[in-house]
Order: sequence, then C-alpha cells, then structure tokens
Amino acid sequence: MIQGLHVSHLLSLQMNRITYTTPPAPLLSQYEQLKEGTFCNETSVDRDCSTEFCECVHRLKVDLNDVVELVLIADGKHGMGNHPMHLHGHSFYVLGMERVNDTVDRSEIERLDSQGKLRRNVEFPVRKDTVIVPDGGYTIVRFKANNPGFWLFHCHIDFHMHLGMSMVLQVGEPRKMPLVPPGFPRCGNWAYSDDVTAPYDICRTNVATRTAMPAAVVLCLITQLLL
Repeated sequence: MIQGLHVSHLLSLQMNRITYTTPPAPLLSQYEQLKEGTFCNETSVDRDCSTEFCECVHRLKVDLNDVVELVLIADGKHGMGNHPMHLHGHSFYVLGMERVNDTVDRSEIERLDSQGKLRRNVEFPVRKDTVIVPDGGYTIVRFKANNPGFWLFHCHIDFHMHLGMSMVLQVGEPRKMPLVPPGFPRCGNWAYSDDVTAPYDICRTNVATRTAMPAAVVLCLITQLLL
C-alpha cells in the first residue's frame, strides 16, 4: 500500500498493464486442457487496462525461428527502482540501454525510436539471459526464437514477479514443441481436493498425447496505481 496522497491505493507491478496469473495446468504438457480465453495480451484484452485491473496468463506468441527484438521500458514511477529481466529458454543480445529521465512513458520511447535516437549496438553486443532495465529508461534486446516451447519472461526480483511482472513467450505452435515423455505426471490446479468433480481438478481425466510434428515488440514495465 502507498501512504500519503495515494492512501488506500494498491501498487501493482505489471507488463503492458497486465498482471500475470499462473495457468491452471502446465502449458507444455497439458495445453489442450486450457481454454483460449485463459490467455491474453495487450491487443486481445477486452478492457481499458489503464483504468481497470487486467490479469490473465499474459502470453506473447512468436513463430519458431523469428528474430525477436524487445524494447523494455521501466516507467520509473513511484520509486520502484531497476528491474532485472530474465528470459527462460533463450539468451539474447543486449543492443542498447539508457536512463532517459526520472520517469518515462512508452509514447516518449516510441517517439525517440522513430527519430533514430535509440542507438543499437549490433556489432559487438553482450549476450545474456538476464539484464537490467534502468528506472526511467529502456533496454533493447534481440534474440532468435529457435527453442520451441512456453518460456517465462519475468523480473528477477521475486516479489515483483509474484505481483505479476511476468509473461509467457510462446515460441512456435504446440505441435512443433517437444513431446511429453510417456507416463509424465499430470497435475491440476494448485489446490488439492478429494472431490473428483471439483471444478479445478482438471487433470484426473486422461487426455491423449498430441502428435509430434524477424518480429519487434515493445514491452512497457508498469508501476500502476489501482483504485
């Protein structure tokens, strides 16, 4: 909670104004049991997330072998500090990083980029899987999405991650992802129940295993005040 001017307001840490929620079943092994409405992103969410609270399994889909560039923006509001962002399943090249001001917003970064003022080092970039996004600034990363699967991308400050500063990067369609080993344990929602008909106990029904078989994104790391 925030004291003073914003008494009784809740501080939420988000990505593109969306709070990440854990899916009711593992994405890789039980994707077929999840409804499409479980997922969302800033283009599919059906409300104004600047004034309403938005939460879902926040997912960004890219095609296998796409070259993906992420422009990560930390707005710097409310003194939340820098964010160490970590991507599972891939490493990325850090092309640029700069603190612009005490606070910054997405429109300002997009304006600077359109004017060619976001410099990108493409000759000798550092390769990492975790990078700081400076408070009131931006970081630009780029990678080849050549590892199919569902990969978590999140702030590595634990309580920021658990408050919702996370998202899932889906690389490729499920049919192109590795098959689950035979006999792999199945699980349901993280709430135990003796009632086999409980609405969250979705994993006690056997489901047949499925058969085998450059993009640019701006992500704004947001500290939002919720009424």
